[in-house]
Amino acid sequence: MRREGSRNRFSSTRDGATGQQYFSVNSGNCSHGQGPACGLSALTPGRGWLKAPALTRAADHPWATEVLAALEPSAAGTAAPRERTLGCASEWLRRSIPVVIPTETVYGLAAPALDRQAVAAIFAIKQRPLDNPLIAHVARLEQLELLGVRLSRMAEQLVQAFWPGPLTLVLPTSKEMPWVTAGLDSIAVRQPRHAFACSLIERVGPLAAPSANRSGLPSPTRASHVLQDLNGRVPLIVDGGELEHGLESTVLDVRGPAPVLLRPGAVSTEAIEASCRCAVRLPQAGGTVRSPGMKYRHYSPRAQLRLYPPLAGDARAARQLASDARELRAQGRRVAAIVREPVAGVERLILLPSEPRQVARQLFHWLRELDDQGMDCVLVEGVPAQGVGRAIMDRLQRAASHVQSAEAPVASIEVP
Repeated sequence: MRREGSRNRFSSTRDGATGQQYFSVNSGNCSHGQGPACGLSALTPGRGWLKAPALTRAADHPWATEVLAALEPSAAGTAAPRERTLGCASEWLRRSIPVVIPTETVYGLAAPALDRQAVAAIFAIKQRPLDNPLIAHVARLEQLELLGVRLSRMAEQLVQAFWPGPLTLVLPTSKEMPWVTAGLDSIAVRQPRHAFACSLIERVGPLAAPSANRSGLPSPTRASHVLQDLNGRVPLIVDGGELEHGLESTVLDVRGPAPVLLRPGAVSTEAIEASCRCAVRLPQAGGTVRSPGMKYRHYSPRAQLRLYPPLAGDARAARQLASDARELRAQGRRVAAIVREPVAGVERLILLPSEPRQVARQLFHWLRELDDQGMDCVLVEGVPAQGVGRAIMDRLQRAASHVQSAEAPVASIEVP
C-alpha cells in the first residue's frame, strides 16, 4: 500500500519453511519541501526485515529525530498546544510516518488508525508482536463511527464518568482493521485527556498509539525515555514533560453484560464498580487476548527485578529481602532497592512514597534511572493491591524475574 507524499512501503511475506510472517520495509529516496508549520528535511530511510511474531530486528531508519515542545503559554496564563508542533506532527502522520506524542498516561507512538501502512510502521519501530492489539484514540465521540463502534448502555455510563481520561473500553467493531485489532471482531478505544493529543486527533483523525518504547521495556513517561529507545527510529518526539499518571490506561471489556478487567491501570476497579454499580470480573484463563499488556512480558528493565510483598507486618519477607541484598553484593553485583524503609547493603536506595499515585507516576522512571546507573539487580517492595496499587503490582509482576510469595518462607518463585 502506498500513500501520496511518502515512498516508504511496508509489505509482508511468509517464510515457506517456518511459516513465520515478515514485514518488509522498502524505501526509495523520499524528499519533500518545507511546509509552513515546520521544516521537514529530506528523508533517506534505510532498508530492513522484521520477523513476526517476535519482531526481533527493527527497520533501520536513520531519522534525525527532532524534539519539539507540546505546549506553550497562552495569554490566559494556561498552556495551549504549540501550533508549530501540531503542524509538524500532522505533516508526518499524513505521510504515514509515526511520531511520538504525550498523553496523560505514557508517551505514545502514534499513527493514523485507519492507515494500514502507518500502523505497520509502529510494529516495525517498536519490534512489537503482530498478535498484540492496539488501542485507538479519539478526540470526540463522533469519531467512534470511523472505527465501526457503537456504545452500549454500560459503555455510555463509563464514558460519561471517565472520558476523557485513562480508561480504555473494548467494544465490538463492524469495521475490519486487522492491523489495529490483531484480526479480532473487537477494538480497544479511549479518549485521552491531554490537550496536545486531542488537538492532533482533531486534525488527523483517530490514532493508534501504543507506548513509545521498544517492546518489553519500561513504558516512557518522559521525552528522555523515548530518546533512549527510539532516537533515530522516528522523525519527531513531542515533549510534554512529566506526565500526569505515568501509568497506562485501565482496559475494560464491555462487550457483555458485566465489565471484565483486562488490564488494571490509572482508573481503579473500585471507581469503575461505583460508576456502573456492578462487580468487575476477571478474564477467563486462556481466553482471547483483546487488550495490550495481557500476553507478553512487559515493563522489564535490563536489571534483574526481584519483587517482594509489602514488608510492613511481614518480618519473613523483610529478612529475605535483606538476605538477598547481602548475598547479591557478596557476588559482586550492583544492587538497588525500592522500599519503604532503608535497607542496609544496597548501593542505590529509593524510598517509596506513601501515596500510591506518586509511586505509579515515578515507577517506570525509577526503573530506567537504575538501568542508566548500571544496577544489576533491583529489589522492590510491593504495595497493597488496592486502588491504583493493583495496577502497580500488575506492572511489577510482569517486569519481575523473581517474585517472593508472602506465604513462602524463603524460596523465591521464578516467573517465566
